Amino acid sequence: MLNNKKYTVLIVDDDPVTTAMLGSLCTSYGLNVITDTDAERALQRVADGQAQIVISDWHMQGMNGLQFCERIRSLPVGDFVYFILMSAYSEDEFIRDCILSQVDQFLPKPIESQLLRHSLFNAFRILDLKDSLGSLDLELPEQQKTLQQDLQLLRLLQLSMMPQRNQVLSGTRYTLTPNPGQHSQATTAAYSA
Repeated sequence: MLNNKKYTVLIVDDDPVTTAMLGSLCTSYGLNVITDTDAERALQRVADGQAQIVISDWHMQGMNGLQFCERIRSLPVGDFVYFILMSAYSEDEFIRDCILSQVDQFLPKPIESQLLRHSLFNAFRILDLKDSLGSLDLELPEQQKTLQQDLQLLRLLQLSMMPQRNQVLSGTRYTLTPNPGQHSQATTAAYSA
């Protein structure tokens, strides 16, 4: 049992028997499942964020599976959807077309339950990685801003600790000239009697 309620699987096939069978199989794995027999309606469900994993048939009314995948990828949420295409076709040219259309995984028909389980496990793993990277992307700008502020405070502290630019000590005049280095603030001293 996969038992992952974090993601929802959308099964799209214009054959209601296949849709029901795959829906029951995925439900038996402990997954959240929604099904649809209409590609346009399913596309709207993905656009609405109802599913993060799509299992689609190649042959559907209105558009084929590759067109469906391409339309999903064009959505704002499209990069965060794992797309599995199932088909009886398995020629090299068809597989190449799947890759070019950004299909994440191809499942040959008839669907083997063990292969489906492994495909879903891979989908969870990839989506979890995307979630982790997404949270890092959100944190990074804030951390960069904090770092810049800290560096500015450090620079001000360094400047406050430096002696005055022109000083006379024991009759000798000293001039300090800032000489910025690549990683630190350097200073050159010149003196005259």
